[in-house]
Amino acid sequence: MPDDWSIRVDDADARRQLRLIEVALSDLRPFWPAVTRLFRGWMRRQFNTEGEFAGQRWQPLSPVYALQKARRYPGRGILHASGQLRRAADAPLRTVSPHALTLTIDDAGKEHGPVLQYHQAGDGVPRRPLVFGDPLPPLAAIELEQAAADYVAELFRRSRPAR
Repeated sequence: MPDDWSIRVDDADARRQLRLIEVALSDLRPFWPAVTRLFRGWMRRQFNTEGEFAGQRWQPLSPVYALQKARRYPGRGILHASGQLRRAADAPLRTVSPHALTLTIDDAGKEHGPVLQYHQAGDGVPRRPLVFGDPLPPLAAIELEQAAADYVAELFRRSRPAR
């Protein structure tokens, strides 16, 4: 009776699967639509919470402007007079590459010139940042992490050998 035992594991399928996933992760263009959907949702929440989604509620309107706005744009929230900025944030221009996604809010419209840059920086108007960066608000970070995990899990599922 032999005393030597030998176990051989063939990891060719696992290596093939990892190579397929590596190739898929080298070009993230299929993932960018999910990120764009998240971004659009984050912008909607920024408007709906008047900045609180990102952690900093926007300053209230001055009493004089609030009265003017109530007459001209009744029921409209802060940064939502004509709707131009909100529409632009809901349809960002996309610039994509395998490793980067740039979303641009182009709010230059017919009724008003661009206003985002002024409110974002507080340039001549109270600072009311719509766009947030790094670090992401906690809920946005969780949603992005979940979307990335779902994307990678789907890559694993698709790369499994047929049985």
